[in-house]
Amino acid sequence: MGGLERRELHPVADGCIGADWSRRYPRRTTLRRDAKEPVMARTTVEIRNETTITLELASQKGDWSAPPPESIRPGASATITLETGLLGGTGHLVYTIGTATARHLGLTWKAGVLDRDRSDDMTVEAPQGFDASVTRKNERAVVRVLESVRHAVPDFAPSRNGLHFPNAWSHELPVMSVGKIMNDLIDAMPAGLGAMLQIARRDPDWMPLTRADAGLCGGMVFTVLDYFTAGRAVPGRRTPPAASDDPLFLFVRERMLDSLDLSGDGHRWLSYSAPQYPDDDEGVPGAITRGRRRVTFDDTIPAVRSDIDAGRLSPIGLIRSIDLDIGKNHQVMAYAYEQKGAKTALWIYDPNEPDNDDVVLRLDADQPTGHLHVVRESHERAADTGPIYCIMPLRGYAPMLPPQLAA
Repeated sequence: MGGLERRELHPVADGCIGADWSRRYPRRTTLRRDAKEPVMARTTVEIRNETTITLELASQKGDWSAPPPESIRPGASATITLETGLLGGTGHLVYTIGTATARHLGLTWKAGVLDRDRSDDMTVEAPQGFDASVTRKNERAVVRVLESVRHAVPDFAPSRNGLHFPNAWSHELPVMSVGKIMNDLIDAMPAGLGAMLQIARRDPDWMPLTRADAGLCGGMVFTVLDYFTAGRAVPGRRTPPAASDDPLFLFVRERMLDSLDLSGDGHRWLSYSAPQYPDDDEGVPGAITRGRRRVTFDDTIPAVRSDIDAGRLSPIGLIRSIDLDIGKNHQVMAYAYEQKGAKTALWIYDPNEPDNDDVVLRLDADQPTGHLHVVRESHERAADTGPIYCIMPLRGYAPMLPPQLAA
């Protein structure tokens, strides 16, 4: 009509029609999912084949954005996305490793809007000789498939080279006391450390060390190491010496004191057993420098690996007390290890389990903070023997020629 301007009418907040407020109040567009379209959740998994063997798809179950690859070559990666509805769903993949059909890599995970942030919704199972580590952040997970290699000191096995009797000694034997040893350790501490950790001296006769529940583990470890170093066969006896003048008992007892390294780093037996000693580095006093966990992962594990890679047995101390009861602590000897990412397995000669080649300590550097978590495995002893708060290297070993006894 004549000079009238044609204007598009827009609804406004107060219900009026006609005024153009779009410049002052821009429109907002809301995208709404069709009511019939299911709410979807997506979980993406990247599989990295870091082995030297091709992964071959054996079976799969799930709703995928694209089919899982039939194979993943060595050094290659594959990204797979699982799609599910609001209430979630499950994806399952099985890959064989190489031509050996018995070697299966299995991955199972859940995805869903309601539980997509859970950290425990993925499980990965790797066959013997392989490891699959998982790192996860929100809706994405990375699975690294690796070959695990066991490194061992050649020609050593507890069933062949260890003492064949258990660490259980007669009360009738001449005793050494924990009290005397503690006092010697206090004397060997750096100036002021004992007072800072509130460690008091003990009666010299407190806690006989040769009780059956304390034993002579360190002496047995050093004795086995001496026989192996000298190339001599260990005595063939199946029961521990019972006489105070027995040459083997006298040698083990002497090596027990040597293993405590009283004039060197032996004070660590006491320091790491103190309740005031920290597990983590946070708030660690300068005189201590490292918490128990860091001692284990930064000092002990590298030292053990270095020893074994060089063909040497590696004696280690297990701190099992945090109330100054050092008689609870234990000494063993590592002769093999397996490193899989942050996970370490140590095969040990344990004087408490003679002739057992299957005693393994497993620990993970990626574990949560707090007390060290060590899983102890043994095919002959189902029950664990208690917590291990720290593992420390024993640096005071010096070879000694053991007595030549009947094998």
